[in-house]
Amino acid sequence: MRREGSTVLQLKLQQRRTREELVSQGIMPPLKSPAAFHEQRRSLERARTEDYLKRKIRSRPERSELVRMHILE
Repeated sequence: MRREGSTVLQLKLQQRRTREELVSQGIMPPLKSPAAFHEQRRSLERARTEDYLKRKIRSRPERSELVRMHILE
């Protein structure tokens, strides 16, 4: 049983993303930049996304329009 767990762990470790991939996806901070800078950048990205989604929600069609377009019943 212990050997199977070790094999599963080795497989998972082989499949995990590299640090470079995590940095490029914004999950980890780059080695040369301060962590605070990374956190501030993530916070700004979240705020931008939030603003974008709020704009989309404000401009969505009314229910009656969706019924007319046969999207809702």
